Amino acid sequence: MQELLKHVEHIPLGSARGLVFLDTCFIIDSLSHPDKVSRLLKIGKLALTSFNVEELMHVEHRLHHEIRKNMRLFLRHDDFKIVDIPVHPGSPESEKSFVRGIDNDLLLNVPDPSDAVLIAAAILQNLQS
Repeated sequence: MQELLKHVEHIPLGSARGLVFLDTCFIIDSLSHPDKVSRLLKIGKLALTSFNVEELMHVEHRLHHEIRKNMRLFLRHDDFKIVDIPVHPGSPESEKSFVRGIDNDLLLNVPDPSDAVLIAAAILQNLQS
């Protein structure tokens, strides 16, 4: 999986425009249902943040073979991107700092900083559009 991820186009958050960011749990659930994957790919302009990719790599070995197979197919899709962000899972304080740097009040509504990271990235992407 690591080798495949190296070939996916990476873009900086500052250049992200019009992308649909996918959550880690959402993508795992979607990949367990081939019909969901095909509908998802029709949306186009799909992206994972580097943060979510790291989360996926952390749990990949626990995923069912069929999900891992679907993930490899999904990651080969031409319209899929990885948006690099300067925060990594497992460090709640740096996650909070990243989120506050984009929206100081977001953590009042999304108490889990790792969930708030994706929302903050999406907010920043929309502010730049």
